[in-house]
Amino acid sequence: MGTAVHSIRGELEVVRPFVDRVISGCYSCYSEEDIRNAEKRLGIALPAPVRELYELMADLLIAELSLTPLELLHWEQDFLGFFESPDDSLALGIRKGDDHNQLYQWELHDPEEESYDYWDEFTELCEEGDRKGRQKLARRCCAYWKGIHRRYPDFMPNAKKLEYKAPYNCAVDAYGLFLTLLAANEAYESFQREHSDFSVLLRYDLDYSGERIPGDDGSLRIPEEYFFRLHQRITQEFTPLSSRPQLLALETPGLQMAYRHREQQKLLLMWDWDTALTLLTLDPQTCGLPEILQD
Repeated sequence: MGTAVHSIRGELEVVRPFVDRVISGCYSCYSEEDIRNAEKRLGIALPAPVRELYELMADLLIAELSLTPLELLHWEQDFLGFFESPDDSLALGIRKGDDHNQLYQWELHDPEEESYDYWDEFTELCEEGDRKGRQKLARRCCAYWKGIHRRYPDFMPNAKKLEYKAPYNCAVDAYGLFLTLLAANEAYESFQREHSDFSVLLRYDLDYSGERIPGDDGSLRIPEEYFFRLHQRITQEFTPLSSRPQLLALETPGLQMAYRHREQQKLLLMWDWDTALTLLTLDPQTCGLPEILQD
């Protein structure tokens, strides 16, 4: 993987209206001053896509427990984790002195366990609107982890360098976009369950039954041409969310994770582990799959 770290601001700005459509809560995004203060505490400039996530998507991602609040960011020896894996609660982040677009993964561990209560304290402070309390928590968190490093100088997280075919599984910029889209999808599902009187989300199961062909081992498989044809059909009315295809490329050949409708009112999502298209819409009156995809 190359060392270039891409800005994802443009993609996040497209997704932001969809987030505003369905979320509310006590968490908020961060200002430039907030981010600079955190960087000063940590002694590092955060990668550009991480800064953009805190500025534009922190309320969504913190609510989904996918992004560590700025106040709680800390070094674990050489590792700085700002993401949490959505399926196994592992920390993901960067290694000091390494490529800042390279993700590492490790299990969070606090030898004295005090920091495990910081998340609940942070949430209470957000609910009370206590910004000064949050600033005090940030200083206390920083001092606590510095003390941990002094008292346990030999402790080092058992970190794994992530290396996968699809960048969204191992690159900071692509993973940040992936987390945002996944969290937006989950927020829409929650909103839809609570507001069943109108529809803002639609799932369309893809029918592969007529496409499967025998593979070399005798099992049935779906030819790659099917996914390239699907992409061509989608792009008759939608455009890939990112102009840099590698950021949202799926392991499924030919497909992107997200497409935006040309009228900006719909977002089409796909996942490697799912056999369905998910449509998010800003206007319930337009929540329908385009005819070109219904064949």
